[in-house]
Amino acid sequence: MPQVLDLVDATFGMMGPITKQNVDLIVTALAVLFDKVFDRGVEISAASKFLWIRNQIPVVIFDRRAKKSLKRLGAKRNGKYVKYRAEWLKQFDQREQDIQTACAALAQVMNFAPTDETVANLTSTVNSRWFHERVFDKFLWWNGI
Repeated sequence: MPQVLDLVDATFGMMGPITKQNVDLIVTALAVLFDKVFDRGVEISAASKFLWIRNQIPVVIFDRRAKKSLKRLGAKRNGKYVKYRAEWLKQFDQREQDIQTACAALAQVMNFAPTDETVANLTSTVNSRWFHERVFDKFLWWNGI
């Protein structure tokens, strides 16, 4: 695992911080770097997951099951990360208001949260964009079987 984290750090060292403008390039570059080091093919899924853990927004996690679910929702684009992310964002935008409403209700259910969680922290979390995006990721994952 330390070698993977070194590669993530190296990618940031070469390309700088992730922005909406360069996220596709950074995810792809890290995936190619993984292939060069580990010789397991271009790992877009792994790259997107490690970068999401480090950065959250604007990274979108690439997952085969989510891709399958997007197709079921009518996604027209296929192929590389840049097209996947564009379709993911399009589908998320169509559902964002419903996700926000559902997530806001979670703050009323404190018994699902860790015992040391405060109402303010929980409310902040469930109202954040990164949380809404993860809810949508889970929706796609569960429906991509």
